[in-house]
Amino acid sequence: MTVMPLTSSSFETATLPGLQRAVPVRHTRPVLIAGTEVLGEPIALQLIDDRSGFNALEAEWTALFDRAGRPEQVFQSFGWLWHWCNHFLAPRGAKPTLAIVTGHRDGRLVLVCPFVVTRAGGLNTLSFMGDPVSQYGDVIVEDGPEAARDIHAAFAFVLEQANIDLVHLRKVRADAAIAPLLRARGVGFTDVQQAPYVAFEGTSDYAAFEQRYAKAARKNRKRQMRRLQETGETSFQRFAAGPAASDAASVALRLKRDWLRQRGLVSPAVADVRTEGFFRDCASGRGPASGIEIGAVVSDGAIAAIEIGVQCKDRVALHLIAYDPRFEKTGAGALLMEDSIRRACEQGKTALDLLAPGAAYKFEWADRSVDVGDCAFGLSRAGKIYAALYLARLRPAAKAMLEHLPKAVRRHIATFAGLALLLTQRGEVI
Repeated sequence: MTVMPLTSSSFETATLPGLQRAVPVRHTRPVLIAGTEVLGEPIALQLIDDRSGFNALEAEWTALFDRAGRPEQVFQSFGWLWHWCNHFLAPRGAKPTLAIVTGHRDGRLVLVCPFVVTRAGGLNTLSFMGDPVSQYGDVIVEDGPEAARDIHAAFAFVLEQANIDLVHLRKVRADAAIAPLLRARGVGFTDVQQAPYVAFEGTSDYAAFEQRYAKAARKNRKRQMRRLQETGETSFQRFAAGPAASDAASVALRLKRDWLRQRGLVSPAVADVRTEGFFRDCASGRGPASGIEIGAVVSDGAIAAIEIGVQCKDRVALHLIAYDPRFEKTGAGALLMEDSIRRACEQGKTALDLLAPGAAYKFEWADRSVDVGDCAFGLSRAGKIYAALYLARLRPAAKAMLEHLPKAVRRHIATFAGLALLLTQRGEVI
Protein backbone atom coordinates (compact mmCIF):
# COMPACT_ATOMS: atom_id res chain seq x y z
CA MET A 1 0.00 0.00 0.00
CA THR A 2 1.45 3.34 -1.02
CA VAL A 3 1.51 5.94 1.72
CA MET A 4 0.51 9.26 0.19
CA PRO A 5 0.55 12.83 1.41
CA LEU A 6 -2.90 14.27 1.90
CA THR A 7 -3.17 17.28 -0.38
CA SER A 8 -5.79 19.34 -2.10
CA SER A 9 -6.18 18.29 -5.70
CA SER A 10 -6.41 20.52 -8.73
CA PHE A 11 -10.04 19.42 -8.98
CA GLU A 12 -10.89 22.28 -6.60
CA THR A 13 -10.45 20.17 -3.51
CA ALA A 14 -9.29 21.61 -0.60
CA THR A 15 -13.92 -0.49 11.85
CA LEU A 16 -15.70 -1.14 14.52
CA PRO A 17 -13.64 -1.28 17.72
CA GLY A 18 -12.79 -4.80 18.76
CA LEU A 19 -13.31 -6.13 22.24
CA GLN A 20 -11.27 -3.60 24.13
CA ARG A 21 -11.01 -2.54 27.73
CA ALA A 22 -11.10 1.01 28.96
CA VAL A 23 -7.84 2.86 29.51
CA PRO A 24 -7.47 4.80 32.75
CA VAL A 25 -6.81 8.45 31.88
CA ARG A 26 -6.24 11.13 34.45
CA HIS A 27 -8.76 13.96 34.72
CA THR A 28 -6.29 16.81 34.81
CA ARG A 29 -6.37 20.28 36.19
CA PRO A 30 -5.91 23.14 33.74
CA VAL A 31 -2.27 23.51 32.74
CA LEU A 32 -0.83 26.73 31.35
CA ILE A 33 1.36 25.92 28.36
CA ALA A 34 4.50 28.02 28.13
CA GLY A 35 5.31 29.48 24.76
CA THR A 36 1.74 29.48 23.49
CA GLU A 37 1.23 33.19 24.08
CA VAL A 38 1.31 35.02 20.79
CA LEU A 39 -0.77 38.13 21.17
CA GLY A 40 -2.64 37.40 24.38
CA GLU A 41 -2.79 35.16 27.40
CA PRO A 42 -1.35 31.63 27.39
CA ILE A 43 -3.74 28.79 26.71
CA ALA A 44 -4.88 26.63 29.64
CA LEU A 45 -5.22 23.01 28.54
CA GLN A 46 -7.25 20.36 30.32
CA LEU A 47 -7.93 16.67 29.66
CA ILE A 48 -11.54 15.57 30.10
CA ASP A 49 -11.89 11.82 30.50
CA ASP A 50 -15.42 11.23 31.82
CA ARG A 51 -18.97 11.71 30.60
CA SER A 52 -19.92 14.24 33.25
CA GLY A 53 -16.99 16.43 32.20
CA PHE A 54 -18.08 16.17 28.57
CA ASN A 55 -21.70 17.03 29.40
CA ALA A 56 -20.59 20.09 31.34
CA LEU A 57 -18.98 21.48 28.18
CA GLU A 58 -22.25 21.75 26.23
CA ALA A 59 -22.77 25.51 26.44
CA GLU A 60 -19.11 26.42 25.86
CA TRP A 61 -18.61 23.82 23.12
CA THR A 62 -21.74 24.96 21.28
CA ALA A 63 -20.72 28.60 21.54
CA LEU A 64 -17.26 27.81 20.16
CA PHE A 65 -18.78 25.81 17.30
CA ASP A 66 -21.23 28.59 16.49
CA ARG A 67 -18.48 31.16 16.09
CA ALA A 68 -15.55 29.03 14.83
CA GLY A 69 -16.84 25.65 13.64
CA ARG A 70 -16.81 25.00 9.91
CA PRO A 71 -19.91 23.39 8.37
CA GLU A 72 -17.88 20.32 7.37
CA GLN A 73 -17.02 19.89 11.06
CA VAL A 74 -20.61 18.92 11.83
CA PHE A 75 -19.29 15.58 13.08
CA GLN A 76 -17.46 17.47 15.83
CA SER A 77 -20.54 19.35 17.02
CA PHE A 78 -21.54 18.77 20.63
CA GLY A 79 -24.96 17.41 19.66
CA TRP A 80 -23.56 14.84 17.23
CA LEU A 81 -20.99 13.57 19.75
CA TRP A 82 -23.50 13.64 22.62
CA HIS A 83 -25.61 11.09 20.76
CA TRP A 84 -22.47 9.14 19.86
CA CYS A 85 -21.52 8.90 23.52
CA ASN A 86 -24.96 7.53 24.37
CA HIS A 87 -24.39 4.55 22.10
CA PHE A 88 -20.68 4.01 21.68
CA LEU A 89 -19.66 4.86 25.23
CA ALA A 90 -22.56 3.01 26.81
CA PRO A 91 -21.47 0.85 29.80
CA ARG A 92 -21.34 -2.48 27.99
CA GLY A 93 -17.88 -3.55 29.08
CA ALA A 94 -15.55 -2.85 26.18
CA LYS A 95 -15.45 0.83 25.25
CA PRO A 96 -13.09 3.67 24.43
CA THR A 97 -12.30 6.27 27.07
CA LEU A 98 -12.79 9.98 26.48
CA ALA A 99 -9.59 12.01 26.14
CA ILE A 100 -10.97 15.43 25.17
CA VAL A 101 -8.49 18.29 25.29
CA THR A 102 -9.98 21.71 25.96
CA GLY A 103 -8.14 24.99 25.70
CA HIS A 104 -9.21 28.21 27.42
CA ARG A 105 -7.72 31.64 26.88
CA ASP A 106 -8.81 34.63 28.94
CA GLY A 107 -11.46 32.37 30.47
CA ARG A 108 -13.06 31.53 27.09
CA LEU A 109 -13.04 28.15 25.35
CA VAL A 110 -10.99 28.49 22.16
CA LEU A 111 -10.06 24.87 21.39
CA VAL A 112 -11.66 21.41 21.58
CA CYS A 113 -9.85 18.26 20.50
CA PRO A 114 -12.44 15.43 20.65
CA PHE A 115 -10.22 12.38 21.16
CA VAL A 116 -10.70 8.97 22.72
CA VAL A 117 -8.19 6.38 23.91
CA THR A 118 -8.67 2.64 23.53
CA ARG A 119 -6.48 -0.23 24.58
CA ALA A 120 -6.13 -3.29 22.36
CA GLY A 121 -3.24 -5.66 21.87
CA GLY A 122 -1.31 -3.93 24.63
CA LEU A 123 -1.42 -0.56 22.84
CA ASN A 124 -2.97 2.71 23.96
CA THR A 125 -4.42 4.16 20.75
CA LEU A 126 -5.51 7.77 20.28
CA SER A 127 -8.32 8.36 17.79
CA PHE A 128 -11.23 10.71 17.15
CA MET A 129 -14.57 10.53 18.89
CA GLY A 130 -17.33 9.59 16.47
CA ASP A 131 -16.10 6.37 14.88
CA PRO A 132 -17.75 4.68 13.00
CA VAL A 133 -20.57 7.16 12.29
CA SER A 134 -18.54 10.35 11.79
CA GLN A 135 -17.41 10.90 8.21
CA TYR A 136 -14.74 13.50 8.96
CA GLY A 137 -12.40 13.79 11.94
CA ASP A 138 -11.01 17.11 13.13
CA VAL A 139 -10.51 19.54 16.01
CA ILE A 140 -12.34 22.82 16.58
CA VAL A 141 -10.21 25.89 17.13
CA GLU A 142 -10.94 29.59 17.20
CA ASP A 143 -9.40 31.42 14.27
CA GLY A 144 -6.45 33.66 15.02
CA PRO A 145 -2.66 33.82 15.04
CA GLU A 146 -2.57 31.39 18.01
CA ALA A 147 -4.64 28.66 16.35
CA ALA A 148 -1.86 26.51 14.86
CA ARG A 149 0.29 26.73 17.97
CA ASP A 150 -2.69 25.91 20.19
CA ILE A 151 -3.37 22.73 18.20
CA HIS A 152 0.29 21.67 18.43
CA ALA A 153 0.31 22.27 22.18
CA ALA A 154 -2.92 20.38 22.72
CA PHE A 155 -1.72 17.42 20.68
CA ALA A 156 1.56 17.16 22.58
CA PHE A 157 -0.41 17.50 25.82
CA VAL A 158 -2.73 14.55 25.16
CA LEU A 159 0.11 12.32 23.95
CA GLU A 160 1.90 12.88 27.23
CA GLN A 161 -1.07 12.74 29.58
CA ALA A 162 -2.63 9.59 28.08
CA ASN A 163 0.61 7.64 27.56
CA ILE A 164 -0.13 7.00 23.88
CA ASP A 165 1.54 4.19 21.89
CA LEU A 166 -0.28 4.68 18.61
CA VAL A 167 -2.09 7.56 16.92
CA HIS A 168 -4.76 6.45 14.45
CA LEU A 169 -6.80 9.34 13.07
CA ARG A 170 -9.34 8.41 10.43
CA LYS A 171 -11.10 10.42 7.73
CA VAL A 172 -9.02 13.58 7.92
CA ARG A 173 -9.86 16.09 5.20
CA ALA A 174 -7.06 17.81 3.31
CA ASP A 175 -8.37 21.14 4.60
CA ALA A 176 -8.96 19.99 8.19
CA ALA A 177 -7.77 22.21 11.02
CA ILE A 178 -5.53 19.40 12.25
CA ALA A 179 -4.06 18.59 8.81
CA PRO A 180 -1.16 21.11 8.97
CA LEU A 181 0.02 19.58 12.25
CA LEU A 182 0.05 16.10 10.73
CA ARG A 183 1.91 17.30 7.65
CA ALA A 184 4.45 19.07 9.85
CA ARG A 185 5.10 15.76 11.61
CA GLY A 186 5.75 14.12 8.24
CA VAL A 187 2.83 11.74 8.69
CA GLY A 188 1.81 9.70 5.64
CA PHE A 189 -1.82 9.06 4.80
CA THR A 190 -3.33 5.78 3.69
CA ASP A 191 -6.66 4.92 2.10
CA VAL A 192 -6.83 8.38 0.53
CA GLN A 193 -10.23 8.85 -1.11
CA GLN A 194 -12.16 11.66 -2.69
CA ALA A 195 -15.24 13.17 -1.06
CA PRO A 196 -17.26 14.73 -3.91
CA TYR A 197 -19.52 17.71 -3.34
CA VAL A 198 -21.86 19.93 -5.29
CA ALA A 199 -20.95 23.64 -5.05
CA PHE A 200 -23.82 26.05 -5.69
CA GLU A 201 -21.62 29.13 -6.11
CA GLY A 202 -24.13 31.54 -4.65
CA THR A 203 -27.13 30.64 -6.78
CA SER A 204 -30.52 29.63 -5.42
CA ASP A 205 -32.10 29.28 -8.87
CA TYR A 206 -32.15 25.53 -9.46
CA ALA A 207 -33.61 25.84 -12.95
CA ALA A 208 -30.50 27.77 -13.95
CA PHE A 209 -28.17 25.64 -11.86
CA GLU A 210 -29.24 22.31 -13.35
CA GLN A 211 -28.17 23.44 -16.81
CA ARG A 212 -24.68 22.29 -15.81
CA TYR A 213 -25.91 18.71 -16.19
CA ALA A 214 -26.04 17.11 -19.62
CA LYS A 215 -29.33 17.45 -21.49
CA ALA A 216 -29.51 13.69 -21.94
CA ALA A 217 -29.17 13.15 -18.19
CA ARG A 218 -31.97 15.63 -17.45
CA LYS A 219 -34.25 13.95 -19.95
CA ASN A 220 -33.43 10.53 -18.50
CA ARG A 221 -34.48 11.64 -15.01
CA LYS A 222 -37.78 12.88 -16.39
CA ARG A 223 -38.34 9.44 -17.91
CA GLN A 224 -37.44 7.84 -14.58
CA MET A 225 -39.93 10.07 -12.80
CA ARG A 226 -42.70 9.03 -15.20
CA ARG A 227 -41.77 5.37 -14.69
CA LEU A 228 -41.88 5.78 -10.91
CA GLN A 229 -45.26 7.54 -11.09
CA GLU A 230 -46.60 4.56 -13.00
CA THR A 231 -46.07 2.44 -9.87
CA GLY A 232 -48.43 4.66 -7.84
CA GLU A 233 -48.91 8.12 -6.42
CA THR A 234 -45.43 9.57 -5.90
CA SER A 235 -44.22 12.24 -3.52
CA PHE A 236 -41.05 13.51 -1.87
CA GLN A 237 -41.26 13.64 1.91
CA ARG A 238 -39.19 15.09 4.74
CA PHE A 239 -39.60 13.63 8.20
CA ALA A 240 -39.92 16.02 11.12
CA ALA A 241 -38.03 14.96 14.24
CA GLY A 242 -40.02 12.39 16.15
CA PRO A 243 -41.06 8.71 16.15
CA ALA A 244 -41.77 8.63 12.40
CA ALA A 245 -38.29 9.96 11.64
CA SER A 246 -36.73 7.37 13.96
CA ASP A 247 -38.59 4.59 12.17
CA ALA A 248 -37.50 6.04 8.82
CA ALA A 249 -33.87 5.88 10.00
CA SER A 250 -34.34 2.17 10.70
CA VAL A 251 -35.75 1.66 7.21
CA ALA A 252 -32.72 3.41 5.70
CA LEU A 253 -30.28 1.20 7.61
CA ARG A 254 -32.21 -1.97 6.71
CA LEU A 255 -32.25 -1.13 3.00
CA LYS A 256 -28.54 -0.30 3.09
CA ARG A 257 -27.71 -3.60 4.83
CA ASP A 258 -29.73 -5.51 2.23
CA TRP A 259 -27.97 -3.69 -0.61
CA LEU A 260 -24.54 -4.46 0.85
CA ARG A 261 -25.36 -8.10 1.48
CA GLN A 262 -26.60 -8.62 -2.08
CA ARG A 263 -23.29 -7.31 -3.38
CA GLY A 264 -21.15 -9.27 -0.97
CA LEU A 265 -19.90 -6.14 0.78
CA VAL A 266 -19.14 -5.75 4.47
CA SER A 267 -19.65 -2.46 6.29
CA PRO A 268 -19.00 -2.85 10.03
CA ALA A 269 -20.53 0.60 10.61
CA VAL A 270 -23.81 -0.27 8.90
CA ALA A 271 -23.93 -3.74 10.49
CA ASP A 272 -23.32 -2.38 13.98
CA VAL A 273 -26.59 -2.38 15.93
CA ARG A 274 -25.39 0.74 17.74
CA THR A 275 -25.36 2.67 14.46
CA GLU A 276 -29.08 2.18 13.98
CA GLY A 277 -29.72 3.19 17.58
CA PHE A 278 -27.58 6.29 17.08
CA PHE A 279 -29.50 7.46 14.02
CA ARG A 280 -32.87 6.64 15.59
CA ASP A 281 -32.05 8.84 18.56
CA CYS A 282 -30.66 11.65 16.42
CA ALA A 283 -33.87 11.63 14.38
CA SER A 284 -36.11 11.51 17.45
CA GLY A 285 -35.47 15.13 18.38
CA ARG A 286 -34.50 14.21 21.92
CA GLY A 287 -31.34 15.73 23.33
CA PRO A 288 -29.03 18.31 21.70
CA ALA A 289 -29.56 18.88 17.99
CA SER A 290 -27.43 16.69 15.73
CA GLY A 291 -28.44 18.19 12.37
CA ILE A 292 -30.00 14.96 11.13
CA GLU A 293 -32.69 15.25 8.46
CA ILE A 294 -34.33 12.29 6.72
CA GLY A 295 -35.93 12.46 3.29
CA ALA A 296 -37.58 9.89 1.07
CA VAL A 297 -39.36 9.40 -2.21
CA VAL A 298 -42.59 7.51 -1.62
CA SER A 299 -44.57 5.60 -4.21
CA ASP A 300 -48.05 4.27 -3.45
CA GLY A 301 -47.33 4.52 0.26
CA ALA A 302 -44.03 2.60 0.09
CA ILE A 303 -40.56 4.11 0.53
CA ALA A 304 -38.80 3.75 -2.82
CA ALA A 305 -35.59 5.51 -1.77
CA ILE A 306 -34.46 7.17 1.44
CA GLU A 307 -31.57 9.28 2.67
CA ILE A 308 -30.09 10.42 5.96
CA GLY A 309 -28.64 13.90 5.65
CA VAL A 310 -26.88 16.18 8.11
CA GLN A 311 -27.46 19.94 8.04
CA CYS A 312 -24.84 22.31 9.40
CA LYS A 313 -24.75 26.05 8.79
CA ASP A 314 -24.66 26.61 5.02
CA ARG A 315 -23.87 23.02 4.06
CA VAL A 316 -25.68 19.67 3.81
CA ALA A 317 -23.98 16.26 3.89
CA LEU A 318 -25.69 13.11 2.59
CA HIS A 319 -24.60 10.50 5.10
CA LEU A 320 -26.53 7.54 3.66
CA ILE A 321 -28.75 6.93 0.67
CA ALA A 322 -30.51 3.62 -0.06
CA TYR A 323 -33.35 2.35 -2.20
CA ASP A 324 -35.80 -0.52 -2.23
CA PRO A 325 -34.66 -3.01 -4.93
CA ARG A 326 -38.25 -3.25 -6.15
CA PHE A 327 -37.85 0.31 -7.45
CA GLU A 328 -34.33 -0.03 -8.86
CA LYS A 329 -35.42 0.27 -12.49
CA THR A 330 -37.29 3.48 -11.77
CA GLY A 331 -34.10 5.25 -10.70
CA ALA A 332 -35.68 6.22 -7.38
CA GLY A 333 -32.28 6.83 -5.79
CA ALA A 334 -31.26 9.25 -8.54
CA LEU A 335 -34.59 11.08 -8.29
CA LEU A 336 -34.13 11.51 -4.54
CA MET A 337 -30.61 12.79 -5.11
CA GLU A 338 -31.91 15.36 -7.59
CA ASP A 339 -34.58 16.47 -5.11
CA SER A 340 -31.96 16.90 -2.38
CA ILE A 341 -29.76 18.98 -4.65
CA ARG A 342 -32.72 21.11 -5.65
CA ARG A 343 -33.72 21.68 -2.02
CA ALA A 344 -30.19 22.61 -0.95
CA CYS A 345 -29.85 25.03 -3.86
CA GLU A 346 -33.19 26.71 -3.23
CA GLN A 347 -32.41 27.01 0.51
CA GLY A 348 -29.30 28.99 -0.33
CA LYS A 349 -26.79 26.37 0.81
CA THR A 350 -23.24 26.72 -0.47
CA ALA A 351 -22.67 22.99 -0.98
CA LEU A 352 -24.14 19.52 -0.76
CA ASP A 353 -21.48 17.07 0.39
CA LEU A 354 -21.70 13.51 -0.95
CA LEU A 355 -18.87 12.32 1.33
CA ALA A 356 -16.26 9.66 0.63
CA PRO A 357 -15.74 7.36 -1.10
CA GLY A 358 -15.80 8.98 -4.51
CA ALA A 359 -18.09 6.49 -6.24
CA ALA A 360 -18.67 7.07 -9.95
CA TYR A 361 -22.35 7.89 -9.52
CA LYS A 362 -21.49 10.73 -7.13
CA PHE A 363 -19.35 12.43 -9.78
CA GLU A 364 -22.35 12.42 -12.10
CA TRP A 365 -23.68 15.10 -9.75
CA ALA A 366 -20.64 16.65 -8.10
CA ASP A 367 -18.14 18.98 -9.72
CA ARG A 368 -15.62 19.28 -6.87
CA SER A 369 -14.02 17.09 -4.26
CA VAL A 370 -11.68 17.07 -1.28
CA ASP A 371 -9.17 14.38 -0.39
CA VAL A 372 -9.88 12.40 2.79
CA GLY A 373 -7.45 9.93 4.33
CA ASP A 374 -6.42 8.00 7.41
CA CYS A 375 -3.18 8.60 9.22
CA ALA A 376 -1.41 6.40 11.75
CA PHE A 377 1.95 6.62 13.43
CA GLY A 378 3.50 4.91 16.40
CA LEU A 379 5.19 6.50 19.37
CA SER A 380 6.33 3.39 21.22
CA ARG A 381 8.25 0.63 19.45
CA ALA A 382 5.18 -1.64 19.41
CA GLY A 383 3.03 1.20 18.11
CA LYS A 384 5.46 1.91 15.28
CA ILE A 385 5.50 -1.75 14.23
CA TYR A 386 1.69 -1.96 14.30
CA ALA A 387 1.28 1.22 12.24
CA ALA A 388 3.93 0.29 9.66
CA LEU A 389 3.12 -3.41 9.31
CA TYR A 390 -0.59 -3.88 9.94
CA LEU A 391 -2.28 -0.54 9.26
CA ALA A 392 -0.13 0.50 6.31
CA ARG A 393 0.37 -2.92 4.68
CA LEU A 394 -1.53 -5.97 5.89
CA ARG A 395 -4.97 -4.47 6.34
CA PRO A 396 -5.07 -2.66 2.95
CA ALA A 397 -3.82 -5.86 1.28
CA ALA A 398 -6.55 -7.93 2.93
CA LYS A 399 -9.17 -5.38 1.90
CA ALA A 400 -7.96 -5.41 -1.70
CA MET A 401 -7.96 -9.21 -1.77
CA LEU A 402 -11.52 -9.33 -0.48
CA GLU A 403 -12.70 -6.86 -3.11
CA HIS A 404 -11.31 -9.05 -5.90
CA LEU A 405 -13.07 -12.22 -4.80
CA PRO A 406 -16.09 -13.37 -6.83
CA LYS A 407 -19.35 -11.78 -5.72
CA ALA A 408 -20.84 -15.13 -4.64
CA VAL A 409 -17.86 -15.77 -2.34
CA ARG A 410 -17.98 -12.24 -0.96
CA ARG A 411 -21.70 -12.63 -0.30
CA HIS A 412 -21.09 -15.69 1.86
CA ILE A 413 -18.25 -13.96 3.70
CA ALA A 414 -20.42 -10.89 4.28
CA THR A 415 -23.24 -13.03 5.67
CA PHE A 416 -21.01 -14.83 8.15
CA ALA A 417 -19.10 -11.66 9.06
CA GLY A 418 -22.33 -9.78 9.68
CA LEU A 419 -23.73 -12.58 11.84
CA ALA A 420 -20.54 -12.81 13.88
CA LEU A 421 -20.52 -9.06 14.37
CA LEU A 422 -24.15 -9.03 15.44
CA LEU A 423 -23.65 -11.85 17.96
CA THR A 424 -20.54 -10.18 19.35
CA GLN A 425 -22.39 -6.90 19.87
CA ARG A 426 -25.22 -8.69 21.68
CA GLY A 427 -22.82 -10.34 24.04
CA GLU A 428 -23.46 -13.87 22.74
CA VAL A 429 -19.88 -14.36 21.61
CA ILE A 430 -17.00 -13.55 23.92
